[in-house]
Amino acid sequence: MSDIGDKLGRMIPKSLNDILTLNRDEASLRVLNDLDIYNLARIESVAQVKARAKSHEISNWHIVRLHIVPLNQDITFMVGYRCGEVFNTSGVVAIDIEAGVVRTQNSVYMLGERGVGELDGADDVNLRLHICHYLHTCTFAGQSVGKIFGVLDIFY
Repeated sequence: MSDIGDKLGRMIPKSLNDILTLNRDEASLRVLNDLDIYNLARIESVAQVKARAKSHEISNWHIVRLHIVPLNQDITFMVGYRCGEVFNTSGVVAIDIEAGVVRTQNSVYMLGERGVGELDGADDVNLRLHICHYLHTCTFAGQSVGKIFGVLDIFY
């Protein structure tokens, strides 16, 4: 690999733990486990919610939470693939895995196959880069969350 290729390879986060590079004592970023997902709000009227769902499902999905310690606030969103492209939702509000539906702040989506693991595999690089991109679109007190926490700035 060329010197440029080596440098670029070192810039790309190898895990969620590598995404936050500044102020790491003030935030944590992780994939929610089964218990965390179980503790999310339940969808009360699944039939009504499914009727509003987008026609395309999210596959290889993971629910990710950024916890900002000083504010005791979370950004909880879903990342995965929709129509074969990397995709993230707005904040996850409620989920019903058995019914295969998730409600976010802005929409309702059908769930495809759940992703496996902690987003640290070679196949997960596009999802990790998309998380980097997404965190730069989130703001607190007028500042980019990505910038505050030293996240690689991805633009596409």
